Amino acid sequence: MSKYDGSYEITVDSVGKTVNIYVSGTANPEAIQEFLNEYNSKTSSIQVSDFALVVDCQEMSVETQDKVQKLEEVFKMYQQTGFKDITFTVKASNGILKMQLNRIIRNSGVSNAKLLEV
Repeated sequence: MSKYDGSYEITVDSVGKTVNIYVSGTANPEAIQEFLNEYNSKTSSIQVSDFALVVDCQEMSVETQDKVQKLEEVFKMYQQTGFKDITFTVKASNGILKMQLNRIIRNSGVSNAKLLEV
């Protein structure tokens, strides 16, 4: 993924019943489409309602306004997938990203998500 400004990794922990997503940097349309394809592939083979989703945003960049709408769509998709709960982890020192993620969670209507400062 070196041609992008950011990267991601999706892993499924069948024993711990978690889907772990690591995101860093900033997204672009090609990366988002690749991410969605991999996400759908990995979540289609598990009983999602038994799993928690953990999204590691510690290395994520604050997104520009035009990308926030895409993130809101992705957050809605997380909820519609049917995870039992969703956790976004963010560095406590990154107040701007924390505020942006809280706003995206609120605007996307994700009711079972929490933001965890680490």
